[in-house]
Amino acid sequence: MGVARQGIAVVFTAYHLFSAFYRPYNTWMHGSLHVAGALALIFLLYPASKRLLHTRRAAAQR
Repeated sequence: MGVARQGIAVVFTAYHLFSAFYRPYNTWMHGSLHVAGALALIFLLYPASKRLLHTRRAAAQR
């Protein structure tokens, strides 16, 4: 899982550098790729699991 996170982060960074220096995409394409990359990283960094949900419910009931 760590390799996937690092790989997506490197590709995400390379995409932003490429679009900033060489070929800027139109707004819709850049925005959609940005959101897709960010969501992929968020879901890999903070996975939803039963243990996590149980911990949050227990903390909320205190």
